[in-house]
Amino acid sequence: MKSLIASNDIDQLLKVGIGGKARNLIQLEKIGMGVPKWAVIPQEVLLSILPTELFDRDNEEVNKYIDSLDVVSILSQSIQELFPETQYFAVRSSSVDEDSPEFSFAGQFQSYLYVSQGEIEDKVKLVWKSAFSDRVKSYREENALPAQFGIAVIIQEMVNAEVAGVAFGVDPTTGNRNARVISSVYGLGEGLVSGELNADTYTCINGNIERTLADKREAIVRDESGSGIKKVNVPEEKRVISSLTDQEIEKIAGVLSTLQDEFGKPQDIEFAFSRDQLYLLQTRPITSLHNVADNSGDYIVWDNSNIIESYPGVTTPLTFSFIIKMYEAVYKQFCEFMGVGPREIDEHSTTFANMLGLIKGRVYYNLLSWYKVLALLPGYSINAEFMENMMGVKERFELKEQKKLAKSTAYWRLIITIIRMIRSLIYLPKQRREFLEFLEKTMKEYEAIDFNKLRSDELMHVYLRFEQILLKKWNAPLVNDFFAMIYFGTLEKLIKKWSIGQHINLHNDLHCGSNDIIS
Repeated sequence: MKSLIASNDIDQLLKVGIGGKARNLIQLEKIGMGVPKWAVIPQEVLLSILPTELFDRDNEEVNKYIDSLDVVSILSQSIQELFPETQYFAVRSSSVDEDSPEFSFAGQFQSYLYVSQGEIEDKVKLVWKSAFSDRVKSYREENALPAQFGIAVIIQEMVNAEVAGVAFGVDPTTGNRNARVISSVYGLGEGLVSGELNADTYTCINGNIERTLADKREAIVRDESGSGIKKVNVPEEKRVISSLTDQEIEKIAGVLSTLQDEFGKPQDIEFAFSRDQLYLLQTRPITSLHNVADNSGDYIVWDNSNIIESYPGVTTPLTFSFIIKMYEAVYKQFCEFMGVGPREIDEHSTTFANMLGLIKGRVYYNLLSWYKVLALLPGYSINAEFMENMMGVKERFELKEQKKLAKSTAYWRLIITIIRMIRSLIYLPKQRREFLEFLEKTMKEYEAIDFNKLRSDELMHVYLRFEQILLKKWNAPLVNDFFAMIYFGTLEKLIKKWSIGQHINLHNDLHCGSNDIIS
């Protein structure tokens, strides 16, 4: 096995462990991106020279052994052959699980810039030793990752950058998947990544560029007195002007879109401009998106303040698959009762099908869907605020696609609904009685069935019949709950209006002694 493998030796690279960062560089070159010339020391090189008994020792003993290794004899000839004209190098880590879709290991391992050929041995050892640091051990433990005793090392031609930075294929702060966010500084990007330097930030959305320019007083450049890097002052006239031109910003934004298509996920890249040439130094998937909502879509609030009474613990997917169908059917019946026409209900079928959500084992109301249903009710277009207060909505949603009825139509529908409500109120005691009798009869019928004697297909048909019987007879509880909600809301308002008592939950306390309330 070669101790140092060139980036164009794909056959060899695919046979050994080169780590996530090196694998991503191969992909970048494959799609034609500008990548500085590089080679990699596979992880097997370190594994082959580390005695296995050291794997059970503490990090300090492993690091002492690495310090004693003679790396020059392994690498010097290969470096001269692969980089005959290169004066300075970047020496970077490339762990097996680094820059993976799940874990970035950002800042966990060591990387070194402007390394002379004579210093490569020391820097390679330092990268190797970083794999056995306490912070890497803690990172693995926190993310339940197994220990890894090998690490690959990338040796890359150093780019003498005039401007460098990082860029994201989405906005990592707001979660906007349509945004491309670019941060840049003069000189090397090292100061930006470490947080030492102020950076210009550009947010690109649909071809528009929003600029936030920083006062860039310092830059990190090559230390001309030797190898390594140093911090210098930026000339006064360059401090507050943009470090990137519009063309460069658009070029990086285009690269981010291309990478998302190629890798299948938004990318976090490090880039550098040298003599008008864009170089990509590394790319990795953005791993934190599962914790960041996409604010470019509909604004959704998940709320369990009421439904938690029915589903207080962890809810299984099987239970949720049942209740989401039930709530869809019940809310459709409620809208029918309130005078919403079949055509409107059908047009909003997606809304009714998404009244609930199952998030980390808990059931929540989708308040956006709930609000859309509320907006269908007669009277909403005439006096939205009254309807919201009556229904107990606490957060206002501005619906983008709400259809507004003509006032005459809205008033006519409201009159019809009021007449229907009065009629329902008059017949409600009878409806309640009939529903309870029907429910008791149905439950007795099904309790009498010996389910152990039924085949699976028979059980399915019994269940489906049970589901349909109950769903079609749910009008009485819906009407009852609707009037209970109106009365309860009216009681709360009257208590506030008449200043009865100082307790904010008096309207709740007045009902606490009732033993005939069924939810």
